[in-house]
Amino acid sequence: MAPQTPSRALLHIGTHKTGTTLIQNTLAANRKLLARHGVIYPEIGRASGHHSLLTRWLTLDPYYHTPVAPRELWQGLARFARPGQTLVLSSEEFSRGFSRRVDFAEVRDFLAPFDQIEVVCFLRDQMSFLQSIYLEIGKKKAGPGFPALIDGAIKNGYAAGLHIDYGALYDQLLEVFSPDQIRFVDYAQARRAPGGILGVMLGLCGTDLAAEALKPASGPETAVANISPDPLATWAAGLVASPEAPAPALIARARSVLDQLFGAGRPSLIYTRAEYRGLAAHIAPRNAAFAARLADRQPGFTLSPPRPDPASLPGPVKPATGPAQGPTQGRFRDRTRAIRSGARISARHSGCALRGIFITRTVEHGTSIRQQEKIRRPTAQAARFGVSPPGTVH
Repeated sequence: MAPQTPSRALLHIGTHKTGTTLIQNTLAANRKLLARHGVIYPEIGRASGHHSLLTRWLTLDPYYHTPVAPRELWQGLARFARPGQTLVLSSEEFSRGFSRRVDFAEVRDFLAPFDQIEVVCFLRDQMSFLQSIYLEIGKKKAGPGFPALIDGAIKNGYAAGLHIDYGALYDQLLEVFSPDQIRFVDYAQARRAPGGILGVMLGLCGTDLAAEALKPASGPETAVANISPDPLATWAAGLVASPEAPAPALIARARSVLDQLFGAGRPSLIYTRAEYRGLAAHIAPRNAAFAARLADRQPGFTLSPPRPDPASLPGPVKPATGPAQGPTQGRFRDRTRAIRSGARISARHSGCALRGIFITRTVEHGTSIRQQEKIRRPTAQAARFGVSPPGTVH
């Protein structure tokens, strides 16, 4: 008699900004098809992700709460522990590491009816990850300044409660799971794989379904992707809107200003060159040590390097318009009022007026607009333009 295929529980724990919205919404839109192929993606709560399960441990938006207690939701999953079936639970909130976090020991106990429990975690390079965290915070509220976010990542290994040191995330998982139960996936490599991140995720689920066989998500509650806005335009709009979060229209207006100054379509970064190089130098040896720890069970695993390469950053980028007199603080306030009201700024004034929002006229001399933010940091090159980190779909 042939042995039965074991039942599996697969925890997809993120991390944030690694295609989780795309994965969750697409799997939710294809529940019936997946079930016919032995993959169970249960409907729990109103969201496509399984964040409602995590309200047992985390303080999440009321939207994710259900009339059924989270303990009962977890206990109800035992009905899916059948031979040959794989239960998939997906929430990036599983990977939170600071302050309150998920009790993985209790998760393991809830999933005890399953023959196998596996954890899969997508990781992206920390340079683009940190920038995406900042942009995500900025959608909802006026968050910490970007320099403060960088400082926290270097000093504590966290940003907004999320792991920046992936070795520490691994340690957190190893408190409960064995190394054989944990698999890390490089986000950039997954995007380039056949079928993209959906194809990789389906393979991890143990199905031979191709990503092309899945129908895309649709409807107001199932946007296919969580797309980050333009980095530098969001940062600048945040200065204008503070203490409120910038409205999408203000971000779009700020992007149009960037186009006037530097040419249409230039990709952007929020980092100064000094910040970018400093954070990259801090992260590189930690990523190498992390990859070495995985060598036995995931031979050849590497984290894709950040783009652009810190060593190849271009020199200062001069605005398209000619030099103008540096702004005074009073003129800076006038300019922010003009942008907020939507006043048209002519090319004649752009050299002076728009530098008051993005950079001072001393972009050629190495002074950062952050002097306007009254943040005590060494001055650095303010030109933040080059090649954007890969991936605008999250």
